[in-house]
Amino acid sequence: MSLPWLVVGGAGREFEPVSSHLRDCLLGDVSPLTCRSYVYDLLRWFRPVNCTMSRS
Repeated sequence: MSLPWLVVGGAGREFEPVSSHLRDCLLGDVSPLTCRSYVYDLLRWFRPVNCTMSRS
């Protein structure tokens, strides 16, 4: 199943745990707008986390 939204990591690859959760939401009895809201909540959470992670 293709997702209408995709969360990618710093390397530009799909972040599978989030994609898995979104697939479950879309296949379940959840409004697509609720799934979209989840994606934006995750985006707001991951941005500062990504900025504070050390890069080697």
